[in-house]
Amino acid sequence: MMSGGKGEARVLPGDMCVREHVLKVPLDHGDASGKTIELFVREVVRASKSEDEALPYLLYLQGGPGFPSGRPSAPPGGWMKAALNKYRVLLLDQRGTGRSTPVTSESLSAIGSAEEQAAYLSHFRADAIVRDCEAVRASVARARKLTLLGQSFGGF
Repeated sequence: MMSGGKGEARVLPGDMCVREHVLKVPLDHGDASGKTIELFVREVVRASKSEDEALPYLLYLQGGPGFPSGRPSAPPGGWMKAALNKYRVLLLDQRGTGRSTPVTSESLSAIGSAEEQAAYLSHFRADAIVRDCEAVRASVARARKLTLLGQSFGGF
């Protein structure tokens, strides 16, 4: 089971509109009734196109796996500037990183033994990130098709 919320849209310089989403997803996608974690997704679209419901979605995966997505600059530059001409861009902080539920030395020490920590960390692999992407597609992209863009992502 997944639940989520979205923040208010903010308009930034450079014709950018940004909305932040927080989704609750299962820690273990094989146990939907168990513990949940939060996923943070930032949606970026040209303000002049923000009402265009037909605009396709592009989900960006920052390197790793296991790194948060970069933050957009205003006005946009590089690949983001080009992408915003055709897409709504979704910037995912992968599980355990950025503004998603973090994995830190402090959070791990609170879990308990080394075996319990290892079991917890087993839910932060690429297969879980793929399931998270599907949750983002279902919730934020309203179950529409996604285009993926990955930068320095181990499996690409």
